This record gives sequence, C-alpha cells and structure tokens, in this order.
Amino acid sequence: MGIFTKLLNRVRGTGPLKIAAGSTSQFPVISHTFVYQELTALHEMLGADVKVFHTQDGGADQLHAAFHYLDGNRQKFESSWERHVEDFDHYEKTKPEKVATLIQAVSEASGIPAEELRDRYEFKLAFTYTRLVEAWGAQYVHTYFFYDQALNGLVASWLLDLPRGLSTYADHMMDDWPLKCTKLHLRTADVIVATSRRIAGELMDIAGRDIENKIVVKPNGVDGRRFPVVERKPVDGRPLELICITRIEPKKGLLELADAAKLLKAQDTDVRMHIIGGADKGNETSETYAADLEARIDANDVADTLILHGMMKQEQMAPLLKQADAFVAPFVETERGDKDGIPTAILEGMSTGLPIVATTAGSIPEIITNGDHGFLVEQKNPAALAKAIQQLAAQPMLARDLGRAARVRFEEAFDIQATEPRLHERVRAAVKRGRAGQLV
Repeated sequence: MGIFTKLLNRVRGTGPLKIAAGSTSQFPVISHTFVYQELTALHEMLGADVKVFHTQDGGADQLHAAFHYLDGNRQKFESSWERHVEDFDHYEKTKPEKVATLIQAVSEASGIPAEELRDRYEFKLAFTYTRLVEAWGAQYVHTYFFYDQALNGLVASWLLDLPRGLSTYADHMMDDWPLKCTKLHLRTADVIVATSRRIAGELMDIAGRDIENKIVVKPNGVDGRRFPVVERKPVDGRPLELICITRIEPKKGLLELADAAKLLKAQDTDVRMHIIGGADKGNETSETYAADLEARIDANDVADTLILHGMMKQEQMAPLLKQADAFVAPFVETERGDKDGIPTAILEGMSTGLPIVATTAGSIPEIITNGDHGFLVEQKNPAALAKAIQQLAAQPMLARDLGRAARVRFEEAFDIQATEPRLHERVRAAVKRGRAGQLV
C-alpha cells in the first residue's frame, strides 16, 4: 500500500479506500484485460479495496492469473424484477427528492418519459446495485463504457453522494442504447478517463469545454513485466512473421488484411500472418464478419499466408509472440462510427519489442510515429498495408531496429508505471473533495 493511501486512511480513520467497479453485467469477459489491468492497479498501486459487482458469470477460465485478485473480490447478485422494485421503493421512501431529481435528469437525457422510465428493467436494476454498494460501504464508484454498468454507477453516485469515475473508449459516438445518456454521464462524473487525446476532444464536443478539468488522458496501461522483451533475430532467409491479436469484428479491418495478403503472395513476398482471436459468440455482426473473413481468405487463396488461430489465453499465445517479427493492426473506422482508441494488444506487442504496422484509424497515431516505431498507413487500403509489410520483409535488420524503438516508446508512455498514477491522483482528489451530487 502506497504512502499516500496510508495517509488518506489515517485521515479517514478507516481501512483501504473502497471502490465499487464494473464494466459489463458479465464477469469476467476475456477481451476486457484492459479493464482488469486498470482495476488491479487500483488495488496493487493505490492500495484500494476494489470490488466488482455483476449479475452473470463469465467463467474463471476467462480471467488471466494476473487479475485473480478481482475474481476473489467480486459480488454476483441476483437480477429479478421483484427485488429491483423493492430496492427502488426503498430509496423512493428514504431519499424521495434524490430519486425525483434523478428520474427527471435521466428522462431528459434519454428522451424516455418519467413514468415509462420507472418501468424500465435496467433502470430499476440500478437501485439494487446501489443498495449493495451502500451496504458494502463503497467510497468511490468507477465504471467503463456508457452502458448498463455506467447507469448503475450514475444511480449509486447520485443517491449516495459518492464520487464517480468513468473510463471511456469509443462507444460514446454510438447511438446504440436508449439509456446511454452520454452527456449526462460526462456532466455528472467527477473523474473522466479519456484513453486518448482524440477521445478527450470528442467528449468535450459532446458535453462542453467545462468538463475539461475533469478529464485525465490516460491510455490503457500494460504491465510490461507480463510482456518482457524478446531478443529477435533479423529477418533473413525466412518468412516474415506477423501477429494480430484481436476480436474478429468489422472495425478490425481483417478483410483488408486478407486482400493485402493476396497482393503479397502475388509479389512472392515470403510472409505469414497469424490472427489470434475469434468472433464474439452470440453477436450477429461479429459472427457474420468472421464468416466473411473465412470466405475472403478462401477466395484470395491465402490460407497458407493468413492463419486463423482462434481464441487463445496469454500463455498459449506466448510462442507466437516470441516468433513474431512485427504486429499488424489493419483497423478501420466503420460506417456507424465504431473504431478503436489505443488498442491494448498493440501496446503488449510493443512491450515485447515488436514494431507496428498499423492504419491511422482511431487513436493509433497517438501510439507510434511513422518510420520510428513501425509504419502507419491509410485505413482501408490493402495496397498500402502490403507495401509496408514488404518493406520489413526486404530489409533484414529493419523490424528489429524499429521494435527496439517501440519498446522504449512503450516504457516511456504506456507501461502501468507511467499511466496509472495519473488516475490514482484524480481518484484520491475526488474522494478527499467529496461530492455534491449536482450537475456541473
């Protein structure tokens, strides 16, 4: 436990700072390592007692061993209409004015009439979450994205006068849930984590410049100890090995990568690309895209060049990371506006000493400088991707040299030792300051 936390605890006369957290109703989710890293750092570096509240089990095998603290410090609760009604009634009786102003604010933000809002399952569920958070004695609430868990955090913060933080990614630009209330979240939060400078600007475009002092620009930190440097041999007389660790969905640009693979094969460039990841089960868009990718690989006759490995745990992908010469990220912005912020997988690759071949989509240009840590190319341009990859294949020492520079860049800007103190300082200040529970 850090000295600042000890002093804070001494002032409060209590034990560790209690943080109620959540990203989705399910815990864990295998693709949310960036969330679990941030929460684990709040425990290990700030000394906080972090509890994850959720309603569905994702299976302990979905959680990397580095985050098992969270598995032992979570609370699953039953989701039932009767219970949620009971908890809503409890707060309407004990805090009638707060409930009334909350309903008015959420109704105005969502466009859902107040009486209809009272009958929304997700809204009522948030009162059960609030009661659990209150019973546990939480002193701060932190949530991720702008979906159901963010609504839970908003309600708990409003009713209990708790300071609240948000970690934001790309979904703020998407109108895909009636109760998203992005502007209301931003106006009422005490701490806003923008995972890139681009995202910070977009958030202020939504909620106004006067939220700027609440925003901390903090990329998803990666623990470099988990991804040590690999000393790689120059690419000489062997295939160039590229790796892409990603979910299979439209914003990942994998169809364009399959087309780049076709061009490279036509040029007799000796290269292999390894895609680690799969479609989100039950997500029609993701599953359809995965089927389209397999069809494109077959049509382009590149199954020997573009290899699909499916989902893997970190320990399973370690051999592929070690043999890789570069990380390829052909990501794109979709027509609906979905795009990446600063992808954690790219940072993990940089930590091991991999150069990056990526597009300019999302916030990726904030990670690397073209020609210094890898190559940046125009998104949705297979020819540009192929040209950058061919450069690495043609110059035996280039990938190794760029990778060493990428590791230095990672240590300076993206290791948890560099990123997480920014958030911890804001959390300490918010808890010390307290909360008035009013719109900013």
